[in-house]
Amino acid sequence: MKKAMKAMAVLLLLAVGAMFAASCGDKDGDEVSIVGSWKYVSYTEFGTTFDANGTWTFGEDGKLTVEIGGSPSSGNYIVDGDKLIWDFGYGQVTNEILVLTKTDLSIKSGDRDVTYYLKRN
Repeated sequence: MKKAMKAMAVLLLLAVGAMFAASCGDKDGDEVSIVGSWKYVSYTEFGTTFDANGTWTFGEDGKLTVEIGGSPSSGNYIVDGDKLIWDFGYGQVTNEILVLTKTDLSIKSGDRDVTYYLKRN
């Protein structure tokens, strides 16, 4: 009886270990990309949140187009970990990606006290 209980305990530990290892496995398939079109919904500046209306489009080629109020601006971007570096022709600005999921993107500006909130189109 003791041998059977020990065997069951070992099997249970092996099963739990296998589940843990599987949950910690390679998550490359779950990686979320910034590439695509995002609806610009709001921003926070100096602690106050404001509604916004526009579209931000991140191309696979490193091109970024921001359209607000029908007026587009184009530049280039690079993602480096949680850093988003963009250049609209006035010099590079390093921003911080606070949230990047399949549906949400939040970016803290590197040159102003502004956080941008976007939803995937």
